Amino acid sequence: MAPLNAILAPAWQHPYVNIFKLVDAESGKEVEQYGDVASAMDRIIGKKVFKIRGVIPAANYIRVPRFKSQSLGLTGRFLYIQVKLSPVKVFAIHLEVTTADLCVHR
Repeated sequence: MAPLNAILAPAWQHPYVNIFKLVDAESGKEVEQYGDVASAMDRIIGKKVFKIRGVIPAANYIRVPRFKSQSLGLTGRFLYIQVKLSPVKVFAIHLEVTTADLCVHR
């Protein structure tokens, strides 16, 4: 018989899952913050947000989960990212996703 998590995985992720809540970003154990990264409470949306600043993107980032060998166990087909931009700043988003069959997509 399959583990309970495997059976319920699609249900608890519907319609979306907040990965920062999933990995308990408050404690910082499962999230690696590198460079000029600060967390704050956004009064408009009422959620914890991460402010990533810095000139060099490779030196300022968040990695979820902390180690590449860990898995989030996500089952969805889509990824949504909410970004609030400064009017004058240029930004880049780099994603590296490893699928269940160990294919890396960048």
